[in-house]
Amino acid sequence: MAEAARQYEALELAGGTDWTHAAMPFTREDDERTRRLVIMRLPVIRERGVRWQRQGQTLQVSIELNNPTATRTRCTHLVVEAAVLGAFAPFVPVAKVEVPPLKPGANQRLAVNVDLRAAPASFASLLPEGTKWAGNLNIWFDRAPDCAVELHRALGLKVPAAERIALGFFAPSDGNQYAFALANSNPRFFVALPNLSRSMGMLFLMAPNIVGLHTDVQVAVTRRVDKRQVLVDFEFESVGTEGDYLGCLAVG
Repeated sequence: MAEAARQYEALELAGGTDWTHAAMPFTREDDERTRRLVIMRLPVIRERGVRWQRQGQTLQVSIELNNPTATRTRCTHLVVEAAVLGAFAPFVPVAKVEVPPLKPGANQRLAVNVDLRAAPASFASLLPEGTKWAGNLNIWFDRAPDCAVELHRALGLKVPAAERIALGFFAPSDGNQYAFALANSNPRFFVALPNLSRSMGMLFLMAPNIVGLHTDVQVAVTRRVDKRQVLVDFEFESVGTEGDYLGCLAVG
């Protein structure tokens, strides 16, 4: 990782990254997806209504379903797919459950348990028990596969204060066809995205020398040909050097 350390130091001395920065957050597509699901008389799913928690080898996914209309929704099946953390990574199906009709105005939470041994390999083994699983989920109804809720999350990550780390994630293989942007909610955290590999993204981060601070980081990857954008969300907390924290690769 000598090259990673060299680029980290160069970016740090420059005071940031040569990749585009933006305010938090980037835009999402909840409104258009909601409109299409309502037209098809299917329950509405929003990104903020999806939560997950890792317990051992099980990923417990909680999905909020909503019927904002005055008519019952149609019976359908919900499909859950998983992928390694990153952007435009290939998904594999990991669960399928029946969703009965929802009454007008009803809200319902659907629980789906996913066996992580059937999901694509990730760095979940580096995370302490109970930490939110780091990876991608794609959630859609079999009646409307083009109205999927696609999530790319690594949340609740604890990093040692004042220590530089490097965190890898899947990135498109042809960087010339994609545009990248970075957003960081807390400027006290140093965050950078150097271009180390054509098939892997690398997030560099150093937390301030203060325990208990948080930051939300988004990496936006836009495919140039159709302008489709994928958001990869990270959530970090600075902690002391003792106890459980993210087992990322130290740099330098």
